[in-house]
Amino acid sequence: MYKYYRPRLGRKRFGEPIVTFSIPWPEKAKRLYLASEFTSYFPGRFELKKEGNRGSVSLKIWEGIYKYFYFDNYYNVLTDFEVEDHEFIKIYPFDTLSSIANIGLQDLRDSIKNGLSDELIIHDETMPSFISKLGNRYHIRIFTIKDQIDDIYLMFFNGKSWNEIKAKKVYSDNYRDYYEAIADNDIKAYKFKLIIDNREKYFGFDGFDDDKPFYVSDREKEIPWYVGTIYYLIFPDSFLSKDFDYKERLPTKIGGKIDDIINKIDYIKDLGIETIYLTPIYVSPSYHRYDVIDHFNVDPNLGGNEKFKDLIEKAHKKGLKIVIDIVAHHTSPCAKEFKEALRDFNSEKKNWYRFLVEDLKEVNEETMNFFKNYIDNNCQKLPQELKSLKPFYESFFNLWSMPKLNHNNIDVDNHFCEIVKRWLSFGVDGIRVDVAHGIPDKSMEFLKECAHRLKESVTIMEIMGNSSDFPLGKIADSAMNYEIREKIIKFLINEISAYELSEHLNKQYMKLPVNVSNSMYNLLGSHDTPRIINVLGYDVDKVKRAYVIMYSIYGSPSIYYGDEIGLSGQKDPDNRKPMIWNENKWNKEIYLLIKELNKIRLNNSTLKYGSFVSNALNNDGLIIKRRFKKEEIIAYISRKEISGIKIDNHKIIIQEGYNENKLNGYVIALSNLQY
Repeated sequence: MYKYYRPRLGRKRFGEPIVTFSIPWPEKAKRLYLASEFTSYFPGRFELKKEGNRGSVSLKIWEGIYKYFYFDNYYNVLTDFEVEDHEFIKIYPFDTLSSIANIGLQDLRDSIKNGLSDELIIHDETMPSFISKLGNRYHIRIFTIKDQIDDIYLMFFNGKSWNEIKAKKVYSDNYRDYYEAIADNDIKAYKFKLIIDNREKYFGFDGFDDDKPFYVSDREKEIPWYVGTIYYLIFPDSFLSKDFDYKERLPTKIGGKIDDIINKIDYIKDLGIETIYLTPIYVSPSYHRYDVIDHFNVDPNLGGNEKFKDLIEKAHKKGLKIVIDIVAHHTSPCAKEFKEALRDFNSEKKNWYRFLVEDLKEVNEETMNFFKNYIDNNCQKLPQELKSLKPFYESFFNLWSMPKLNHNNIDVDNHFCEIVKRWLSFGVDGIRVDVAHGIPDKSMEFLKECAHRLKESVTIMEIMGNSSDFPLGKIADSAMNYEIREKIIKFLINEISAYELSEHLNKQYMKLPVNVSNSMYNLLGSHDTPRIINVLGYDVDKVKRAYVIMYSIYGSPSIYYGDEIGLSGQKDPDNRKPMIWNENKWNKEIYLLIKELNKIRLNNSTLKYGSFVSNALNNDGLIIKRRFKKEEIIAYISRKEISGIKIDNHKIIIQEGYNENKLNGYVIALSNLQY
């Protein structure tokens, strides 16, 4: 079952809902986890606490309809049959019956039906997205009931006088109007003025009809380097600097080294890249290196620590940043901490992991012997006899090779803080946290703050679902934007309309603080997805339009090595083929477009830092508007021919398929605004 309430923030002002999910505790379960869109349907972010014969967990989430279920410690799915509504959903690798939670929407329906409900106007300053800042520019938001407010003005005090600016309605859905006010001022305090039927009403700290202001604490004035940066994702084992002869990509090491990356630094720089993101580089038995044995040292097979230092120095000389993967969700069973726990099950290292037995004598003796032999062989090849069995500890998808870490143990968080400090001190510029959607928020926040204390650096979360359902800005600086990748692809293959894509973009933008939205790691491909050329059916025109959308919206565009030349590949390991250097095998259309888009990005601050709004022109066409200071950039993208496109008072930067107000392609244009 679930229940929710709206927390009181002022006398007549309430915030986004706090929900308690609960379920009877199964007899054999050791641990239970809540799974929904806000966990990427993965266990770990929210663990239930057992009280009597039930488990429960409370969390703050956005209003909405949520499909949810529970996992036990072995990924067995538990459906909540204490609620009435259910729906079958397909979540890799599960087909399961989910339960449906309606959080807050009935309140909104009633308000729309019955008239103004001032207590449902939301400005929740406890959530990072409602007031945020990028450089000297504040973005302050307020959400009202649909069609109940005519206009909104932000009243702000700059230390000398009160001023006002009109808020813009960014978009509306079936329940709410979403307003944003943007002020290039030093704001000390603020409140809202609402216009309702030509009457003025203030909205202050205590809510509707109150003029007590909200006070603003000092915020960072410098724009961090990572906002709007352009990433290049490298899978080190596959990034060889010479063409590699192979018949198929197998899940084994083919020998890419750090020297190969160094040899291609000029290529990466010439492409227009600003930041290189490397998947794991540590001592590990596998080719992907996500089963880390030693997080403190670079795999000697890649070139070791000194060669990595050489890469950092050469990259920095070229003006390139380096971001590396941190695998904080699990380790290899060959990690020294796990081996110590096995040697002495009473040691403190036992509590570093999530064992499912109290004594190792509970494990079948033959099973344990096979497992110890596996460890003795440096975790190189899992014995056949173990493949049909589940491990006696929690792990990533029940894999013996990836025992799950216990982030309820502060020693684990401190350990990863030391790892982060080691590599930031070594010279890297940021981290990407693997399986971050399966790590508790408190641990992610701890890791981010650890990184920020040392130097200006970026912390990127891997979130395979809805990034906007996580409190980004508080627990991380950025996240991999699979949420919007999915929507861009669905638009281009005609599964959703331009209206739906526009709403998804606006919705995510308004749920994220502006410093985060413009830092989102936007992607069309990664080492965990089929290549974009495959996904879009080898249709180069669709691929190019996908990139124009990605480069035009808020966030930091990324290129997965090889995508810039049309490298193909299905699911891994096929999507991890070696890089091709024979230019006769490149798709030059894609390569030249990406190079040009990078150049446009590098020369236009508006695309890096600007505000955002999108609208549908019709089912098949989209317009994106970005504004920063006195500049506006607009982008039109269509999936088929549309008419009535007028580029008035804008200089076209790049276009394809635009002629005499008709568009079957894309246009990006720039204008200087007159205020």
